[in-house]
Amino acid sequence: MPAALDFPYPLHFLAPSPIRDFIDSSATVSLDDYPGLFHTSSWAWIGQTAFELRKYGLDVSTGEDYRPGAINFGLAADIRRRPVCSEIFKVSLDADQLRPRWANLSFVQNQRQTSRCAFWVPHWPQPGLVRRDSSRAEFRTVGFFGLERNLCRDPEWWRHICAAYGMEFRLKTAAEWNDYHDIDVAVGVRDFSCKKHDEKPPTKMFNAWLAGAVFIGGCDSAYSQVGKDGRDFLRCATEQDLSRYLGRLQRDPEWGRDVVRTAAESVSRTGSRASTVERWVELIEREVGPRFEAWQRASELVRRLSSDSGRFQDWTIRVRNSSWRLLKTRVRRR
Repeated sequence: MPAALDFPYPLHFLAPSPIRDFIDSSATVSLDDYPGLFHTSSWAWIGQTAFELRKYGLDVSTGEDYRPGAINFGLAADIRRRPVCSEIFKVSLDADQLRPRWANLSFVQNQRQTSRCAFWVPHWPQPGLVRRDSSRAEFRTVGFFGLERNLCRDPEWWRHICAAYGMEFRLKTAAEWNDYHDIDVAVGVRDFSCKKHDEKPPTKMFNAWLAGAVFIGGCDSAYSQVGKDGRDFLRCATEQDLSRYLGRLQRDPEWGRDVVRTAAESVSRTGSRASTVERWVELIEREVGPRFEAWQRASELVRRLSSDSGRFQDWTIRVRNSSWRLLKTRVRRR
Protein backbone atom coordinates (compact mmCIF):
# COMPACT_ATOMS: atom_id res chain seq x y z
CA MET A 1 0.00 0.00 0.00
CA PRO A 2 2.56 2.64 -1.11
CA ALA A 3 -0.03 5.45 -0.99
CA ALA A 4 0.29 5.33 2.80
CA LEU A 5 3.78 6.85 2.47
CA ASP A 6 2.09 10.11 1.45
CA PHE A 7 -0.19 10.22 4.50
CA PRO A 8 -0.12 13.96 5.35
CA TYR A 9 -0.54 13.90 9.13
CA PRO A 10 2.04 13.09 11.81
CA LEU A 11 1.31 10.22 14.19
CA HIS A 12 2.36 10.59 17.79
CA PHE A 13 2.47 7.80 20.39
CA LEU A 14 2.42 8.42 24.15
CA ALA A 15 5.39 6.41 25.37
CA PRO A 16 7.74 6.25 28.38
CA SER A 17 11.42 6.98 27.82
CA PRO A 18 12.60 3.33 27.36
CA ILE A 19 10.20 2.90 24.46
CA ARG A 20 11.16 6.28 22.99
CA ASP A 21 14.83 5.30 23.13
CA PHE A 22 14.09 1.97 21.48
CA ILE A 23 12.06 3.57 18.67
CA ASP A 24 14.70 6.22 18.07
CA SER A 25 17.29 3.46 17.56
CA SER A 26 14.94 1.45 15.34
CA ALA A 27 17.03 2.04 12.23
CA THR A 28 19.63 -0.35 13.59
CA VAL A 29 17.56 -2.86 15.59
CA SER A 30 15.08 -5.63 14.91
CA LEU A 31 12.10 -6.54 17.07
CA ASP A 32 13.10 -10.19 16.77
CA ASP A 33 16.34 -9.43 18.61
CA TYR A 34 14.42 -8.34 21.74
CA PRO A 35 11.55 -10.80 22.31
CA GLY A 36 11.74 -10.35 26.08
CA LEU A 37 10.71 -6.69 25.92
CA PHE A 38 7.17 -7.14 24.68
CA HIS A 39 5.32 -8.44 27.73
CA THR A 40 3.47 -5.30 28.82
CA SER A 41 0.71 -3.31 27.13
CA SER A 42 3.05 -0.34 26.60
CA TRP A 43 5.63 -2.40 24.76
CA ALA A 44 3.15 -4.67 22.96
CA TRP A 45 0.79 -1.94 21.72
CA ILE A 46 2.78 1.31 21.74
CA GLY A 47 6.32 0.05 21.13
CA GLN A 48 5.51 -2.38 18.33
CA THR A 49 3.00 -0.13 16.57
CA ALA A 50 5.25 2.93 16.54
CA PHE A 51 8.16 0.78 15.38
CA GLU A 52 6.25 -0.89 12.54
CA LEU A 53 4.50 2.25 11.27
CA ARG A 54 7.74 4.22 11.23
CA LYS A 55 9.42 1.33 9.43
CA TYR A 56 6.56 1.40 6.91
CA GLY A 57 7.36 5.03 6.15
CA LEU A 58 4.85 7.06 8.13
CA ASP A 59 5.75 10.19 10.10
CA VAL A 60 5.85 8.73 13.64
CA SER A 61 7.04 10.38 16.85
CA THR A 62 6.93 9.31 20.50
CA GLY A 63 6.86 11.23 23.75
CA GLU A 64 5.41 11.43 27.24
CA ASP A 65 3.17 14.40 26.36
CA TYR A 66 0.62 15.04 23.65
CA ARG A 67 1.79 16.54 20.37
CA PRO A 68 -0.48 19.37 19.13
CA GLY A 69 -1.38 19.15 15.45
CA ALA A 70 -0.79 15.40 15.34
CA ILE A 71 -2.95 12.29 15.66
CA ASN A 72 -2.11 11.15 19.19
CA PHE A 73 -2.25 7.44 20.07
CA GLY A 74 -2.09 6.25 23.66
CA LEU A 75 -3.07 3.38 25.89
CA ALA A 76 -6.47 3.94 27.47
CA ALA A 77 -4.91 4.09 30.93
CA ASP A 78 -2.31 6.66 29.82
CA ILE A 79 -4.97 8.90 28.28
CA ARG A 80 -6.95 8.67 31.51
CA ARG A 81 -3.96 9.85 33.52
CA ARG A 82 -3.78 13.08 31.54
CA PRO A 83 -6.10 16.07 31.79
CA VAL A 84 -9.11 15.98 29.51
CA CYS A 85 -8.50 18.50 26.73
CA SER A 86 -10.44 19.24 23.58
CA GLU A 87 -7.43 20.71 21.75
CA ILE A 88 -5.81 17.30 21.14
CA PHE A 89 -7.04 14.57 18.76
CA LYS A 90 -6.75 11.31 20.68
CA VAL A 91 -6.98 7.65 19.63
CA SER A 92 -7.26 5.26 22.56
CA LEU A 93 -5.66 1.82 22.32
CA ASP A 94 -7.98 0.07 24.75
CA ALA A 95 -6.09 -3.23 25.30
CA ASP A 96 -7.57 -4.63 28.56
CA GLN A 97 -8.23 -1.15 29.94
CA LEU A 98 -11.37 0.94 30.44
CA ARG A 99 -11.96 3.13 27.40
CA PRO A 100 -11.83 6.92 27.95
CA ARG A 101 -15.02 8.02 26.24
CA TRP A 102 -13.63 11.50 25.63
CA ALA A 103 -11.08 10.07 23.18
CA ASN A 104 -11.98 10.81 19.56
CA LEU A 105 -11.57 7.19 18.45
CA SER A 106 -10.61 3.81 19.89
CA PHE A 107 -8.79 0.77 18.58
CA VAL A 108 -9.90 -2.48 20.22
CA GLN A 109 -8.56 -6.04 20.33
CA ASN A 110 -11.85 -7.97 20.10
CA GLN A 111 -14.43 -7.51 17.36
CA ARG A 112 -17.25 -7.54 19.93
CA GLN A 113 -15.91 -4.21 21.22
CA THR A 114 -16.34 -2.34 17.95
CA SER A 115 -18.73 0.56 17.47
CA ARG A 116 -19.13 3.64 15.31
CA CYS A 117 -15.97 5.10 16.83
CA ALA A 118 -14.13 1.92 17.83
CA PHE A 119 -12.29 -0.23 15.30
CA TRP A 120 -10.79 -3.69 15.59
CA VAL A 121 -7.12 -4.28 14.88
CA PRO A 122 -5.33 -7.59 15.54
CA HIS A 123 -2.87 -7.71 18.41
CA TRP A 124 0.73 -7.96 17.22
CA PRO A 125 2.23 -11.47 17.18
CA GLN A 126 5.13 -12.30 19.49
CA PRO A 127 8.47 -10.89 18.24
CA GLY A 128 11.32 -13.35 17.79
CA LEU A 129 8.97 -16.30 17.45
CA VAL A 130 10.83 -19.62 17.30
CA ARG A 131 8.81 -22.10 15.27
CA ARG A 132 8.11 -25.66 16.27
CA ASP A 133 10.88 -28.00 15.15
CA SER A 134 9.85 -29.26 11.70
CA SER A 135 11.21 -32.72 12.47
CA ARG A 136 8.55 -33.31 15.14
CA ALA A 137 6.07 -35.64 13.45
CA GLU A 138 3.91 -36.51 16.46
CA PHE A 139 2.15 -34.54 19.16
CA ARG A 140 3.90 -35.15 22.46
CA THR A 141 4.09 -31.81 24.28
CA VAL A 142 1.40 -29.36 25.32
CA GLY A 143 2.40 -25.83 26.27
CA PHE A 144 0.81 -22.75 27.83
CA PHE A 145 2.28 -19.34 26.96
CA GLY A 146 0.96 -16.87 29.49
CA LEU A 147 0.48 -16.01 33.13
CA GLU A 148 -0.42 -19.03 35.24
CA ARG A 149 -3.46 -17.21 36.69
CA ASN A 150 -5.00 -17.12 33.21
CA LEU A 151 -4.89 -20.90 32.83
CA CYS A 152 -7.92 -22.82 34.02
CA ARG A 153 -6.92 -25.53 36.50
CA ASP A 154 -3.49 -25.67 38.06
CA PRO A 155 -0.41 -26.98 36.21
CA GLU A 156 -0.52 -30.30 38.06
CA TRP A 157 -4.01 -30.96 36.69
CA TRP A 158 -2.73 -30.32 33.18
CA ARG A 159 0.26 -32.59 33.72
CA HIS A 160 -2.06 -35.37 34.86
CA ILE A 161 -4.50 -35.16 31.93
CA CYS A 162 -1.69 -34.83 29.37
CA ALA A 163 0.14 -37.83 30.85
CA ALA A 164 -2.98 -39.93 30.32
CA TYR A 165 -2.35 -39.56 26.57
CA GLY A 166 1.41 -39.95 26.66
CA MET A 167 2.00 -36.20 26.53
CA GLU A 168 3.99 -33.75 28.63
CA PHE A 169 2.66 -30.39 29.82
CA ARG A 170 4.96 -27.38 29.96
CA LEU A 171 4.14 -24.01 31.53
CA LYS A 172 6.33 -21.56 29.64
CA THR A 173 7.87 -18.69 31.60
CA ALA A 174 7.66 -15.13 30.27
CA ALA A 175 11.23 -15.41 28.99
CA GLU A 176 10.11 -18.40 26.87
CA TRP A 177 6.90 -16.99 25.37
CA ASN A 178 8.56 -16.74 21.97
CA ASP A 179 9.94 -20.30 21.94
CA TYR A 180 7.74 -23.02 20.41
CA HIS A 181 10.55 -25.25 19.18
CA ASP A 182 9.56 -28.08 21.55
CA ILE A 183 5.79 -27.48 21.66
CA ASP A 184 3.35 -29.47 19.53
CA VAL A 185 0.08 -28.21 21.03
CA ALA A 186 -0.51 -24.75 22.50
CA VAL A 187 -3.49 -24.19 24.77
CA GLY A 188 -5.47 -21.03 25.55
CA VAL A 189 -8.29 -22.20 27.84
CA ARG A 190 -9.27 -19.69 30.53
CA ASP A 191 -12.17 -21.74 31.91
CA PHE A 192 -14.67 -24.47 31.07
CA SER A 193 -17.72 -22.26 31.58
CA CYS A 194 -18.07 -21.25 27.91
CA LYS A 195 -17.57 -17.61 28.87
CA LYS A 196 -16.92 -15.50 25.76
CA HIS A 197 -14.29 -13.13 27.24
CA ASP A 198 -15.29 -10.42 24.77
CA GLU A 199 -12.49 -8.10 25.92
CA LYS A 200 -9.66 -10.53 25.04
CA PRO A 201 -7.68 -10.85 21.77
CA PRO A 202 -6.86 -14.00 19.77
CA THR A 203 -3.12 -13.47 20.23
CA LYS A 204 -2.32 -16.91 21.65
CA MET A 205 -3.98 -18.47 18.61
CA PHE A 206 -2.07 -16.25 16.17
CA ASN A 207 1.25 -17.17 17.81
CA ALA A 208 0.46 -20.90 17.69
CA TRP A 209 -0.54 -20.61 14.04
CA LEU A 210 2.70 -18.82 13.17
CA ALA A 211 4.73 -21.34 15.18
CA GLY A 212 3.23 -24.40 13.48
CA ALA A 213 1.57 -25.81 16.61
CA VAL A 214 -2.00 -27.04 17.00
CA PHE A 215 -4.01 -24.53 19.01
CA ILE A 216 -6.66 -25.65 21.52
CA GLY A 217 -8.63 -22.63 22.71
CA GLY A 218 -11.55 -22.04 25.03
CA CYS A 219 -14.82 -20.36 24.14
CA ASP A 220 -13.27 -16.89 23.77
CA SER A 221 -15.23 -15.03 21.11
CA ALA A 222 -11.97 -13.77 19.57
CA TYR A 223 -11.00 -17.29 18.48
CA SER A 224 -14.18 -17.95 16.51
CA GLN A 225 -14.09 -14.45 15.02
CA VAL A 226 -10.96 -15.22 13.03
CA GLY A 227 -10.65 -19.02 13.19
CA LYS A 228 -12.73 -22.01 12.15
CA ASP A 229 -13.37 -24.57 14.83
CA GLY A 230 -12.18 -28.02 13.84
CA ARG A 231 -10.22 -26.71 10.87
CA ASP A 232 -7.52 -24.27 12.00
CA PHE A 233 -8.07 -24.50 15.77
CA LEU A 234 -9.88 -26.72 18.27
CA ARG A 235 -12.55 -25.15 20.46
CA CYS A 236 -12.59 -26.65 23.93
CA ALA A 237 -15.79 -26.03 25.94
CA THR A 238 -15.48 -28.88 28.44
CA GLU A 239 -12.89 -31.14 30.00
CA GLN A 240 -14.31 -33.93 27.84
CA ASP A 241 -13.51 -31.88 24.72
CA LEU A 242 -9.91 -31.55 25.86
CA SER A 243 -9.59 -35.29 26.47
CA ARG A 244 -11.13 -36.03 23.09
CA TYR A 245 -8.71 -33.72 21.26
CA LEU A 246 -5.62 -35.01 23.04
CA GLY A 247 -6.67 -38.59 22.39
CA ARG A 248 -7.22 -37.99 18.70
CA LEU A 249 -3.92 -36.14 18.30
CA GLN A 250 -2.19 -39.13 19.88
CA ARG A 251 -3.97 -41.68 17.67
CA ASP A 252 -4.11 -39.67 14.44
CA PRO A 253 -1.17 -37.27 14.08
CA GLU A 254 -2.03 -36.71 10.40
CA TRP A 255 -5.25 -35.04 11.54
CA GLY A 256 -3.16 -32.68 13.68
CA ARG A 257 -0.91 -31.93 10.74
CA ASP A 258 -3.98 -31.01 8.68
CA VAL A 259 -5.02 -28.53 11.38
CA VAL A 260 -1.53 -26.99 11.32
CA ARG A 261 -1.56 -26.68 7.52
CA THR A 262 -4.96 -24.98 7.51
CA ALA A 263 -3.83 -22.64 10.30
CA ALA A 264 -0.83 -21.58 8.21
CA GLU A 265 -3.20 -20.50 5.44
CA SER A 266 -5.44 -18.64 7.90
CA VAL A 267 -2.64 -16.66 9.55
CA SER A 268 -1.39 -15.44 6.18
CA ARG A 269 -4.69 -13.54 5.92
CA THR A 270 -5.11 -12.40 9.54
CA GLY A 271 -2.61 -12.48 12.39
CA SER A 272 0.76 -12.23 10.68
CA ARG A 273 2.94 -9.17 11.23
CA ALA A 274 2.59 -8.12 7.58
CA SER A 275 -1.21 -8.36 7.56
CA THR A 276 -1.40 -6.47 10.87
CA VAL A 277 0.68 -3.61 9.45
CA GLU A 278 -1.71 -3.48 6.50
CA ARG A 279 -4.70 -3.35 8.85
CA TRP A 280 -3.19 -0.45 10.81
CA VAL A 281 -2.40 1.52 7.67
CA GLU A 282 -5.84 0.84 6.21
CA LEU A 283 -7.61 2.09 9.35
CA ILE A 284 -5.40 5.18 9.59
CA GLU A 285 -6.08 6.10 5.97
CA ARG A 286 -9.76 5.16 5.81
CA GLU A 287 -11.04 6.07 9.29
CA VAL A 288 -8.58 8.05 11.36
CA GLY A 289 -7.37 10.52 8.72
CA PRO A 290 -10.81 11.69 7.52
CA ARG A 291 -12.08 12.05 11.11
CA PHE A 292 -8.99 14.02 12.05
CA GLU A 293 -9.64 16.36 9.11
CA ALA A 294 -13.27 16.83 10.18
CA TRP A 295 -12.14 17.49 13.76
CA GLN A 296 -9.67 20.12 12.55
CA ARG A 297 -12.47 21.93 10.69
CA ALA A 298 -14.79 21.87 13.72
CA SER A 299 -15.12 24.92 15.96
CA GLU A 300 -13.66 24.97 19.47
CA LEU A 301 -17.21 24.91 20.85
CA VAL A 302 -18.04 21.71 18.94
CA ARG A 303 -14.81 20.06 20.11
CA ARG A 304 -15.48 21.02 23.72
CA LEU A 305 -19.07 19.78 23.61
CA SER A 306 -17.87 16.45 22.17
CA SER A 307 -15.27 16.13 24.91
CA ASP A 308 -17.78 16.98 27.64
CA SER A 309 -20.25 14.46 26.21
CA GLY A 310 -17.56 11.79 26.37
CA ARG A 311 -16.78 12.66 29.98
CA PHE A 312 -20.46 12.34 30.87
CA GLN A 313 -20.68 8.93 29.15
CA ASP A 314 -17.57 7.85 31.01
CA TRP A 315 -19.08 8.93 34.35
CA THR A 316 -22.34 7.04 33.73
CA ILE A 317 -20.42 3.87 32.80
CA ARG A 318 -18.28 4.06 35.94
CA VAL A 319 -21.37 4.58 38.08
CA ARG A 320 -23.06 1.61 36.42
CA ASN A 321 -20.02 -0.60 36.95
CA SER A 322 -19.71 0.44 40.59
CA SER A 323 -23.39 -0.33 41.13
CA TRP A 324 -23.00 -3.80 39.61
CA ARG A 325 -19.99 -4.55 41.81
CA LEU A 326 -21.84 -3.38 44.91
CA LEU A 327 -24.88 -5.48 44.01
CA LYS A 328 -22.76 -8.59 43.44
CA THR A 329 -21.00 -8.10 46.78
CA ARG A 330 -24.32 -7.88 48.60
CA VAL A 331 -25.65 -10.98 46.84
CA ARG A 332 -22.55 -13.00 47.80
CA ARG A 333 -22.89 -11.96 51.44
CA ARG A 334 -26.46 -13.29 51.69
